[in-house]
Amino acid sequence: MFVGIGAQAVAYNLFLDGSLFHDTPRVSKRVGVAELQVGVAGTLNDLTLRLLPEAVRLRLNSVRFGLTLIRRSREFDGAAGKVEEFWSFSLTAACRQQPAVFCI
Repeated sequence: MFVGIGAQAVAYNLFLDGSLFHDTPRVSKRVGVAELQVGVAGTLNDLTLRLLPEAVRLRLNSVRFGLTLIRRSREFDGAAGKVEEFWSFSLTAACRQQPAVFCI
């Protein structure tokens, strides 16, 4: 399991501040943005799956996975400027091919 905390200072954001070259709509933004990450990660080693037909096997040396929840503070004021919350999932597999073994 892991927890991460971060902060950013945003000097200019084209989507919030508008164009530099002509007058465009803009919103009042916040310079500081905070972020919190909470998640779990792990590794499974030497995993063998037997598939149908029985002769087909999937052998993986390692499978790594991670699941993270990310929450960011508001970047601007207003009804649409909510706290952002989203999930991230990763899956990585590594294998060495051997005779009569199917490897992804």
